[in-house]
Amino acid sequence: MTSGNWLVLFVSGNDGVTADRRSVEAVTVIASFDSLVRVSTEVVSAYQVVPAYVLCDESPSLCKRFKVSNSSAKLVILSGGRMYSYPVEQIRSVNDIELFVSDFRGIESGAVPPPLRSLTVWKRLALLLGGAIGIRLVRSCALRRTSAPLPPGMTAIRPKADERG
Repeated sequence: MTSGNWLVLFVSGNDGVTADRRSVEAVTVIASFDSLVRVSTEVVSAYQVVPAYVLCDESPSLCKRFKVSNSSAKLVILSGGRMYSYPVEQIRSVNDIELFVSDFRGIESGAVPPPLRSLTVWKRLALLLGGAIGIRLVRSCALRRTSAPLPPGMTAIRPKADERG
């Protein structure tokens, strides 16, 4: 869990388009967001908001966690375990984002979605299975070495001769 207030802009995916060739809508939203961060440092510092943006093409699991659709961007404030969403369609200027930052506590909120556990469980299972297979292979190789036939010159076991003479 993070601490503080986070203003996060999720920029939807471009269905295979590279990150440097984003749609006009995505570029406009990122530019507005960037303007807020650069111009309105007093708003950001007054409300102690840490700005960040997430490109869904580069972080699909994070966008899946926050239910970002491929058709539009999403602007949220994460604060105290709560998520306050702002409709991106209503962002027309930096002032709209400033208003959202200053009055976000008056907006309906929901719980911050928990991290996706299913991927973590599958990764753990894969590691466990890989480890079990690895241990089995090591044991198998060790048993083969101890049960291998002796070289031709050492076929008979000779008792140690007593050196007293």
